[in-house]
Amino acid sequence: MPALPHRIDDHPGKDEAVLKILCDRLEVDHIVPFQEACRELVATGRQRLVVDLCGFRSLPSVILGAVADAHSSAPGRHVVVAADSATTGLFRRIFKQMLDFVEPQSRT
Repeated sequence: MPALPHRIDDHPGKDEAVLKILCDRLEVDHIVPFQEACRELVATGRQRLVVDLCGFRSLPSVILGAVADAHSSAPGRHVVVAADSATTGLFRRIFKQMLDFVEPQSRT
């Protein structure tokens, strides 16, 4: 199983944590390390949890499921996907109102 370079930026003053993937591509082989990274994000205990997928042009469908699992394991918290419009459009079609989305130009 390949390693998945990532970091979690914890912003206590904003009660936010951001999972940033530090590689050029996400492959199906990355699913287990990506799930682990999502669990790390949830474990921060922050109210706003951001999964930053900016810069990825395509994602394996299992990655979408891992984000949904993170949302399910963080009841009452605000899970946000930061990504380009094509990726957020895909998430919107699948998950409807379950998640929130921001695109790079609108992210603060």
